[in-house]
Amino acid sequence: MDRATLRTQINRDEGKRLRVYRDTLDHLTVGVGHLVVPRDQLTNGQWITEERCTSFFEQDITTALPRVRGDAALADTHLDNEWDCACVHSL
Repeated sequence: MDRATLRTQINRDEGKRLRVYRDTLDHLTVGVGHLVVPRDQLTNGQWITEERCTSFFEQDITTALPRVRGDAALADTHLDNEWDCACVHSL
């Protein structure tokens, strides 16, 4: 699956929020499902720019894809489009 299709599908499924909020597990989240970490220096209710949202999203995809492929390789599983999306989405 190409990155553009992956972006579109995750964006559709997750939605996008430019204001930091607490997710259902009480974790600070922003953008397209980005888990806020200390280095982000964000607090609940704070707004981010569209550019920062895109940056978080690209970083998250770049981090998640090798992990998904590695996990699948360990399980000796073939990655298809749905598997890629489901796994990246769950990280």
